[in-house]
Amino acid sequence: MRDGAARKGEPVDEARLAALKAKIVATFERQSDAFYTSGRLLDDGIIDPRDTRRVLALCARRSATRRSGAHCSRCSSASPDP
Repeated sequence: MRDGAARKGEPVDEARLAALKAKIVATFERQSDAFYTSGRLLDDGIIDPRDTRRVLALCARRSATRRSGAHCSRCSSASPDP
């Protein structure tokens, strides 16, 4: 924005620049939240810390038996292994 204003010989609107920066930072902070990304299926979900060992064991079993293709457990209709 500063470069464009300088090329045009116009003054930089610092208030507008600050407002744009604040809007961008707020968007990044909101979108970096784990619940935001999981809610949009941008990741494989949030693991409850109490379930970490069970989930890691499930992932190890699945990776050992499924060698081809990616698979998202929470996206399928099959229930996870107990």
